[in-house]
Amino acid sequence: MEIINKPRLDYVLEPCFDIKETINEESTLNRKELNNLGVFDLRYERLHFDTCRFNSCDFSDCDFDQCDLSDCLFENCDFSNINFEKGSFHRCEFIKCRLTGADFTSALFQHTSFENCKCTYANFSKSIIKNSQFVKSECSNAAYIATQFKKVNFIETNLNSAEFFNTLLKGLDLSTCNIEGIGVSNDSLTGLTVSSYQASEIAKMMGLIIK
Repeated sequence: MEIINKPRLDYVLEPCFDIKETINEESTLNRKELNNLGVFDLRYERLHFDTCRFNSCDFSDCDFDQCDLSDCLFENCDFSNINFEKGSFHRCEFIKCRLTGADFTSALFQHTSFENCKCTYANFSKSIIKNSQFVKSECSNAAYIATQFKKVNFIETNLNSAEFFNTLLKGLDLSTCNIEGIGVSNDSLTGLTVSSYQASEIAKMMGLIIK
């Protein structure tokens, strides 16, 4: 089991009641706490969040292209259909968040955790995911195409019909996850850990007949 560093939030955080007014000229939100904010269709490029806590905030349909987030905690937030393309996430934690249809294409994740999150149809394609984890999350139909994994935990997560094409799975342990109907490249399975039942299901997907 890989150790995932949590966000560093040992600071006094200033309440933020209007994110549009608070973001400064450098497009930075620093040491803020946001509660119950609804921010719809907000568009910022290269936005930087540093040492912030978000609780029950709604960012659905926002566009944060090439954003940079460090030491941020998100709880019960809605990021449905958000654009996080080419974003960077360092020591971030998503707890009980909705990320349905979120676009993380070509993003970088380091020490980032998704716990009890809904990531259905989320797109992690071409991303680099290091020292991170998905715990008890709903990731059915998510896309991990041409994704690079290094020291990543998948724990009791639903990966039903998720796509892992052109992605090396060496070092991943999916034995506690639902992987029914996943899409994988046959040459990417070396080094993947699965349960005996999952192994027979994967064999069937590869065209083997098991007696």
